[in-house]
Amino acid sequence: MKQLRLENSAIFPIEYPATGEHCFFNLYNCNRKQLDDISLAERFSKCLVEDLGFTDIGTMSYKFNPQGVTHSRLLSQSHLNLHTWPELGTLLGDIFACGNPINRQTLAASLRDTFGVAPEIVYYKRGRNSALSPTASSTLPPIEQCQTCVAQHALHSHI
Repeated sequence: MKQLRLENSAIFPIEYPATGEHCFFNLYNCNRKQLDDISLAERFSKCLVEDLGFTDIGTMSYKFNPQGVTHSRLLSQSHLNLHTWPELGTLLGDIFACGNPINRQTLAASLRDTFGVAPEIVYYKRGRNSALSPTASSTLPPIEQCQTCVAQHALHSHI
C-alpha cells in the first residue's frame, strides 16, 4: 500500500476513501414567523431525519431573544444543524452523514415544502482523498450544486 507523508503531518494510506457527505443549505425570503418557531424547527428536523432514513440520537435547541432559533439534531451518522435569522428571512443549515448517502432531492423537497422557498444546496464529500482533505490541493473544489426537485413532493402531514 502506498503511503503519503505531508510536511508536518502523519503518514496515512493514499487509498483511504472519503468518509462522509456534507450538505450546506441556504434559504432566503422565508416566512419570518416560521423562522422564529422553535417547535417548527424541531418537528421539521425530526421529519427530515426520518425521511432520509437516518437515526436520531438527541437534540438541542435554543430560542434567541428577541428572535432566531438554533437547532441541532445528533445522528448516529453525524448531525443536522439549523440556524435562523427571522429579521432577514434567512435559514442556514447543514447535514453531515458518515457512511450513508444524503438524498439531496429529499432534502431539497423537504426544505421547499416546509419553508416555501427553493433552497440553495452545496455538497461535498469529506475525508482523506476527498476534495476537502489534507491530501488535496489547498484550493477549494468546484461546488456540486444540487438541483431543486421539480416534481411535486407531498407536504409532510406530520409537521
